[in-house]
Amino acid sequence: MPAITQALIDGHARLRVKLDVRDSLRTALATSGMSAPTPLEEEAMIDTGASITCIDREVVQRLGLLPVTKEEVRTPNGPPAGEQWDVYYLSLRIENAAGDFWRPAIRAVEAAIAHTGVKVLLGSEALENCVFLYDRRGHVFSLEW
Repeated sequence: MPAITQALIDGHARLRVKLDVRDSLRTALATSGMSAPTPLEEEAMIDTGASITCIDREVVQRLGLLPVTKEEVRTPNGPPAGEQWDVYYLSLRIENAAGDFWRPAIRAVEAAIAHTGVKVLLGSEALENCVFLYDRRGHVFSLEW
């Protein structure tokens, strides 16, 4: 199975990811003669406490994403329960010489997260078929798919 093993950065599992509009949208845009946005390469952090992925507003804007639905999202310091958040779909790729990890459509919500040093917090849904190992003492993490 392909895997990456990298050093923790300040105790966090960070890695480079490529984000893009969903393939179906890219195809629809091409069919209608419109150009799709350029995929983004961003620093992401694995958030083991989150189910849904969070993306910073800059990612939403640069990819020209439009919300597809709304749903209730609960965060430790966020708004009260019952508030509806916009949900976006985008594709996620982690490149690796042994074989890329690719999800054609992951769910994500927009959150002001740039202050964390990353623009993507990967939730467990995006990595649902992966094995994630976190070795704090060894200062490394591993992600296998």
